[in-house]
Amino acid sequence: MEKIRLSVVIPAYNESKNFRCGVLNGVVEFLKLRKYTWEVILVNDGSTDETLKLLKEFVSCHYGFRLVDMVHGGKVAAVTSGVLEARGEIVVFSDFDQSTPLSEVENFLLEFNKGAELVIGRRVEKSGWSLFQKLRSKTFNFLVQLIILPGINDTQCGFKAFKNSVAKELFKKLSITKHTAKDGYKGAFDVELLYLAKRRGYKIVQLPVVWSYVKSGILSPLEPIKMLLDIIHLRLAYLNRHVIPVVLLLLLSVPAWIQTAKGGYFPMHDDLQFGRQVVMDKCFADKQIPCRWSKDLGYGYGYPLFNYYPPFPYYLGQMFRSADLSYIDVIKVLVVLSLIISGLLMYLFAQVFWGKWGGLISGALYIYAPYHAVDIYVRGAMNEAWAIAFFPGVFWALYRLIERNKWKYVLPVAAFSSLVMLSHNLMLMLFVPAAFVWALFWLVKFRSVKALPKLVVSGSWSLGLAAFFSLPVIFEQKYAHVETLTAGYFNYLAHFATLKELFIDRNWGYGNSIYGPVDYISFQIGYIHWGLALVSLIVALVFARKKLYKSLFIVLMFAISLFYAFLAHEKSSFLWSAAPQLQYLQFPWRTLSIVIFGTSFLGGSIVILGEKLIKFRVIGTLILILVTVAFYKDYFRWKDFWPNFKDQDKLAGEQWKLQTTNGIFDYLPVWAPFPPVNPPNGDAEIIDGEGQITTLFKNSVKQEYEVKVKKEARFQINTFYFPGWEYTVDGREVLVNPKDDQELGRPRIQLSSGNYKIVALFKKTSVRYISDIVSVVSWSIFLVCAFLSASNINFLKREKSP
Repeated sequence: MEKIRLSVVIPAYNESKNFRCGVLNGVVEFLKLRKYTWEVILVNDGSTDETLKLLKEFVSCHYGFRLVDMVHGGKVAAVTSGVLEARGEIVVFSDFDQSTPLSEVENFLLEFNKGAELVIGRRVEKSGWSLFQKLRSKTFNFLVQLIILPGINDTQCGFKAFKNSVAKELFKKLSITKHTAKDGYKGAFDVELLYLAKRRGYKIVQLPVVWSYVKSGILSPLEPIKMLLDIIHLRLAYLNRHVIPVVLLLLLSVPAWIQTAKGGYFPMHDDLQFGRQVVMDKCFADKQIPCRWSKDLGYGYGYPLFNYYPPFPYYLGQMFRSADLSYIDVIKVLVVLSLIISGLLMYLFAQVFWGKWGGLISGALYIYAPYHAVDIYVRGAMNEAWAIAFFPGVFWALYRLIERNKWKYVLPVAAFSSLVMLSHNLMLMLFVPAAFVWALFWLVKFRSVKALPKLVVSGSWSLGLAAFFSLPVIFEQKYAHVETLTAGYFNYLAHFATLKELFIDRNWGYGNSIYGPVDYISFQIGYIHWGLALVSLIVALVFARKKLYKSLFIVLMFAISLFYAFLAHEKSSFLWSAAPQLQYLQFPWRTLSIVIFGTSFLGGSIVILGEKLIKFRVIGTLILILVTVAFYKDYFRWKDFWPNFKDQDKLAGEQWKLQTTNGIFDYLPVWAPFPPVNPPNGDAEIIDGEGQITTLFKNSVKQEYEVKVKKEARFQINTFYFPGWEYTVDGREVLVNPKDDQELGRPRIQLSSGNYKIVALFKKTSVRYISDIVSVVSWSIFLVCAFLSASNINFLKREKSP
């Protein structure tokens, strides 16, 4: 059979008047001059006039025309019948009145040669329309773009062309508008058709076409209202799959954070979030971006906090601070968001494998994992909580990239991976091996060798996005006392958990992790979590014959969870000693972050055991989640709550001293052998000789002093020396040797008698300059690509559902 290039589908319902006007003659005249093969499918939609008789006579004497006769079912049914009959590589459907002449298809075919998968007409000149009709059309198009199809300028033009496979898939998928009324109302099926195409990532091209108004009947005044209701119905129907479980998840998360939303403040182990947010706020005020140096921390001597400490939560917090929230409220928002986002991203990840109800279970389990409560409500480990939140995003993006082998998924892999780095770089050491095994499994399963370059690009890109932080951490580590991170209390050998603490104990405490079998803090995985993880092995057995890969990846995730639980136990000490870098994690029980990730994901698989019993699955899901919430919700409470505590209380007295001195040895500049025991004696001082100092200006990146020296003197700035600080005396740069101050490594400048203006500027080192440039370029490219992807400007191909 000869290959057909173009199929033309023309529906007809009571079109005898238009037929006698000769509208089909123009179709014949155009097609007989084409060099490519073609066919025309005329679909009689149960006409009650002479249309069927006239079409039969026409087809009998015209080559290439076929007639499909059907019981009246409306335009959607007629066009669908014609499309399913089409044999051409390209399928175009056109209105019978030829308001847009078929000759316009020539420009459409050129777009298909360039890679288009769907080309639609856009009526530029609407000749014959009244002002009211034009206004109604513009209003309708505006509402369509606002509600469901942004970027599509004319959904209702009756001239559209598709690749054959695309047309047949889309028309078969029509579900909301396929049963339109049979009274002449056409419905909003074009909108559903285009929405399905966009959702699947087809490349849609819009072209201007000639269009003339042909009066074919009186439009019911209710038709625009009906179509608007159709569009709202479409929006709700296609949102329904995820909206209900997502809304439920948000509601179910409330007990996990409701106490935090109250007025006041709360104590925790790492009660330094407040001070870190203050530092970030002052960096923005001083235009020190990226933020690296604080003038207030280090007991007032300054401190390179964000040169080493992961900054993401506090950059996010600054958005809310810019909205004039108090520092305390910003910290509360970050706590609440970390819990909510962890649940939503787990839902996004798990629903791919277990469906929406299984995803809901996994999301709830992740939010209410006991270790999640330990991290936030006991330890106050804000950064670790945010890293935990992004774990599911990385796994989801890796799976999608490998499964679909699409460049668009490079973006989320890079973004989520960089966010883990920027939230808690040490957790990345734990997470990378699990992510590597996960990616390797799917590479083997899908035999997706072509995805490897995309994985390399996404990994490199994520490093670029986080370079402004990660490169100084690596190359400027030598400038700070990081050895204290693994010494004394922070030595990993003192912080293994016992099997009883992991699997049996439900004792809850707000104390510390100490050496020995008894801790005053909980390290439980959670009965429900490890119980459902065991049940997932039964699910794996169910799949063993029909879907072996699904069975295998369940076993894989179980093995990953079990391995990381093993790392929390003292029997794994040989692995910790063999990998010295792991020792910077300080607490082996931190591996519970991966354990709760794995067990929460596996917990959602239980819905598969009841997948044939839909009602049981929904009811069972809700019961299981409510039991989980009831079982764990009391863990999500602060030990104490100070209802009248405000920012000013935290910014003064002993509370502020705690913020500026606690953890001071972690990143203390190496030129200070030990932390200071007292605050500085002013911003600067004369330590030898006589002189007078006036502070002209001081912020986090610049200090200016007017110095009057009577006798030769040594001038000392009471700010720790750290690479990046440059000093000038009357505009001339001077070199300082921080070793001159053997106590704290402060810069000292020898001055003879006279008046001087001394300026200290905190500048970028070469490492920081390069890392900032890398990140600026990486983020710029990322944002452009993200915009193009969101705007559907890039050439996205079809995406199959998993």
